[in-house]
Amino acid sequence: MVEKQILQTKPADPDTEKWHDFQLKEQQETPKRLEDTAKTLTGIISITLTLFLSVLKSDFYHSSGGITNWAIILWLIALLISFIACFPFRYRYAKDSTFGFRKAHKKVIQIKYLLLIISTVCYLVALIFLTVQFFF
Repeated sequence: MVEKQILQTKPADPDTEKWHDFQLKEQQETPKRLEDTAKTLTGIISITLTLFLSVLKSDFYHSSGGITNWAIILWLIALLISFIACFPFRYRYAKDSTFGFRKAHKKVIQIKYLLLIISTVCYLVALIFLTVQFFF
């Protein structure tokens, strides 16, 4: 017959325990930080689009280049995507499953992060298009 061995471990030192608590807290607050970042990005996109359209209004109406239209479309897409990332997502998970909740939490983080990246890329490409058309 095989004897069961009881392994005894020592408790984690206070420093390790503090870092573990910090890591857990950071993971829990990630969706809120991503939403705050999306709000900031939305504000930046709105302000720059408004300024660019108001200052260069006559150039946009008289420009025949399709690059301006594409830039504005990209700018609006970036704005819409950043709005979507601002809103809290509903967590869908089994009621009594912590694993399901963690999985749903991780999925929300991934989606919000992806939305922020797409929005930022669209915004930067639109800025590059408009800058190239305006200066060259």
